[in-house]
Amino acid sequence: CASCGSGAPSFPTTPGAYSSTNNATNSNCNMAVVKFDISGLEAIPGIINEQGQISDSTTVCSPGVVDFTNSSIGAVSYEWDFGDGATSTSSNPKHEFKNPDIYNVRLVAVNPITCKVRDSAFITVTVLESPTLFVRDTLLCQGQSVQLEFETNANTFTWGDNITDPRNPMPIVAPDVSTGYTITVTNEDNCSKSEELFVKIAASPDL
Repeated sequence: CASCGSGAPSFPTTPGAYSSTNNATNSNCNMAVVKFDISGLEAIPGIINEQGQISDSTTVCSPGVVDFTNSSIGAVSYEWDFGDGATSTSSNPKHEFKNPDIYNVRLVAVNPITCKVRDSAFITVTVLESPTLFVRDTLLCQGQSVQLEFETNANTFTWGDNITDPRNPMPIVAPDVSTGYTITVTNEDNCSKSEELFVKIAASPDL
């Protein structure tokens, strides 16, 4: 403790944090050193990727959902700012980024009883543009055929398993029953989009 005189009140200390020897020239007095710990609050945001690993950045295709994690130290509440106008007070939120851009996501860790009441840290989310894809359903009579068509700005495509040549840009089909055909397109950023095109067979008229 730090005090003067045998009747003086003691200065409170952490047990074991002071010298057991009084080196003061006046045996009734000694000095005190006060140390403040301001490192007890730290914001530590993270992102859980598809492999389940935690990183400080990620890249997704629009619209993309990002799974955030929080390893902050000493906080009792949290404030997330996703950089697109949306916020959250959840500890480990998920957020959907709809538009292509680079977002600086901020986590604020808060504890009103620490010396440093708020601590901030940033992580980066890059959202790439997904390709466009438009398909049209078709109505056929029994025994008719149709050429499947689609519109896209992507540079590669593939049809599903029920097309004989999945690389044929406009395959011809003649299903006996109503059937769906899946087309998947991929752009240069490796972002993909899939749609199902339906060929419906009209009911035969009663004779």
